[in-house]
Amino acid sequence: MFFCIPILCGCESNIQPNGEVQTARICPNCHNASVFSGKNSEWFTFFFVPLFPLSSKHVWLCGTCRWMAPHAPGHFEPAIAFGGGFPPQGPPMMPMQPSYQPGYGAATPAPK
Repeated sequence: MFFCIPILCGCESNIQPNGEVQTARICPNCHNASVFSGKNSEWFTFFFVPLFPLSSKHVWLCGTCRWMAPHAPGHFEPAIAFGGGFPPQGPPMMPMQPSYQPGYGAATPAPK
C-alpha cells in the first residue's frame, strides 16, 4: 500500500522598514518619491510556518514598483526627493476677491 503525504517547505522573504521616519527618495525605475530603506530577511518555512532565518541584508525598496537594490557602502544610493526639505511651493496665493452675486429677485421690486 502506497501513501502520498505532501510536505510543504520553502523560503519566504520579509522586508521591514528601518526606523519610523525616513527621508523620501526618488526611484530610478518609476521616478516616484517612494523609496525607503529596509531589512530583507529570508526565512525557511515548513507548512507555511517560518522556522529560522536563512539570511538578511539591508536594501532600498520602492513601494510603488517594487524596485530593489542593495543598501551598503559603495553601492548605488537613490537621490533625495525635493533636496531633503519640503516640496517646492508655487507663487503665493492671492486672496479671494468678492465678486458680484446676483440675487434672486430681491434687488428688483416685484411688478404690480
